[in-house]
Amino acid sequence: MSLDEKLLRRDPERVSRLFSEISPRYDLLNRILSFGRDGAWRKIAVQASNPSKARRVLDLATGTGDLAFEFVRHPDFEGEVIGLDFSGEMVRRARQKAAARHVSNRVQFREGDALDIPEPDGRFDVVSVGFGVRNFADLEKGLLEAHRVLGPGGRMVVLEFFRKKENPLARFYLDHVLPRVGRWISRSPSAYAYLRQTKKSFLSPDEFISLLRSLGFSPVVLKPLTAKIAHCVIATKPPAPAPE
Repeated sequence: MSLDEKLLRRDPERVSRLFSEISPRYDLLNRILSFGRDGAWRKIAVQASNPSKARRVLDLATGTGDLAFEFVRHPDFEGEVIGLDFSGEMVRRARQKAAARHVSNRVQFREGDALDIPEPDGRFDVVSVGFGVRNFADLEKGLLEAHRVLGPGGRMVVLEFFRKKENPLARFYLDHVLPRVGRWISRSPSAYAYLRQTKKSFLSPDEFISLLRSLGFSPVVLKPLTAKIAHCVIATKPPAPAPE
């Protein structure tokens, strides 16, 4: 299947339209295509963020809010979460879920751009991104924005599918089964073909770690998830130097 060139270039308007198209079945697709492991992965990401010391969390590319809600559910987290996404339809659905779960007092969902975060420097203790950095039109700019809004000692937690060498069975599933199942459930002709292509062209785990370090994050820790199907990356913004 040939894909829209603007989509492959991660044109923000085109990517936003794509995710709006699949938003009605987005949660179901995540469960099916991850074999139900996506919930466990989010729990690991939240635990890795050191939630007991976090008061403000920013969840970028929040989608329908599942990672944001995982923070609110964690027994050691007593703070507040802002979920930011450039798809208005995703944000609308996330707000509906927050209202239904009676947590609108602790989590707010806003439409906005991860490459131009409308928040002041150093405001957040944690910035999280669940399977969204591959969709950034400018990856370096998005990571620098996350670094900017983190306070000293704050953590960026990323869940992602990185490029890696695949065995024949995994390659067959990702090239043929996943796009067909995704197309059938989502009713979008290109959504999961697009997601497959972005995985193939994205960074490897080592390349992503090197990029984070070059942008000022240290230390950076990599946690493989479920036989390395996915990874959790924890990147810390170094504490402010002690005054002399």
